[in-house]
Amino acid sequence: MNSLKLKVELKELYILNEFIDEHYPNKDITLKLVVEEIFVNIVNYSNAEYIIVNIEANNDLTIEFIDNGIQFDPI
Repeated sequence: MNSLKLKVELKELYILNEFIDEHYPNKDITLKLVVEEIFVNIVNYSNAEYIIVNIEANNDLTIEFIDNGIQFDPI
């Protein structure tokens, strides 16, 4: 598993995309949109201090986002 720690800033999205391309170069537009949506939501709404992204690309692809922000409340 490979990990990346990011600042909670929109400009870090570029670094995140490079990180994912490095470990999973076959990503399609759907994956790019999903990753962007998750990252932007954390930046805009979580009040987090950091974002850690873990990626594991073997036979399956696993991407995990970890932050220390407030939990999403759908209510």
